[in-house]
Amino acid sequence: PTGEACDAVTEKTGFIVSAHFAPAGELSGDYWTLDALENGSLAMLLGDEVGHGVAAALRAFSLHAIATPLSSLCPRGDSAAMLRKINQQVCSSNSEVGRFTAAMAVVIDAERAVVLATGAGMRNGLVFHPDGTWDPIVGKGLPLGINEDSVWLEQEVPYKSGDVIVCFSDALIETGCDQNSEFTSDQIAEWCIKALNGPKSEFASLIAQEFDTASNHTATDDLLIVAVCIP
Repeated sequence: PTGEACDAVTEKTGFIVSAHFAPAGELSGDYWTLDALENGSLAMLLGDEVGHGVAAALRAFSLHAIATPLSSLCPRGDSAAMLRKINQQVCSSNSEVGRFTAAMAVVIDAERAVVLATGAGMRNGLVFHPDGTWDPIVGKGLPLGINEDSVWLEQEVPYKSGDVIVCFSDALIETGCDQNSEFTSDQIAEWCIKALNGPKSEFASLIAQEFDTASNHTATDDLLIVAVCIP
């Protein structure tokens, strides 16, 4: 989504959305989208296609076509139902052996003050609290495109004013500070603490800056970070 699209969702929901996207090459298989729901809640989908280059980018474009508009896939704010509907269409159009899509569906429920999340092979996200603590948003689960009848369980995580919901692709974890290590959720929380000192509208980019420094700018995979600040 464009910055204007994120601003429009912020106007409708009050949630301050920011994103950082850094493809490893000219094309990328990482994807995300968002939409405001009628009750003031926010729906998001993150996807990470298997592979790189043109093939992964084309599959990401196909996912975009399936997931637009996102509000039509979860009118009641059900993130698990969102993934089931998307998966059925991915499976029906999947003519490639081994075409899988890691994904995470997230609904920030404004009425109940909870994050509803359903993971399909993504890395865990965070509900980050201003005191530096955090709760996990579990991303594990069967990827999209394997079985048309796959079922996922929805996770519910409460949030409060001042919290930040952070979701990301695997490059943020897997790059690590050297070839034999990965970054942890605690380290990402440390970057979030530093990002609190900057504008909320740039939260995702501020995390990315801390990541680049910690990884010595060695990332070789597509990097996607999405942050939603709760007012």
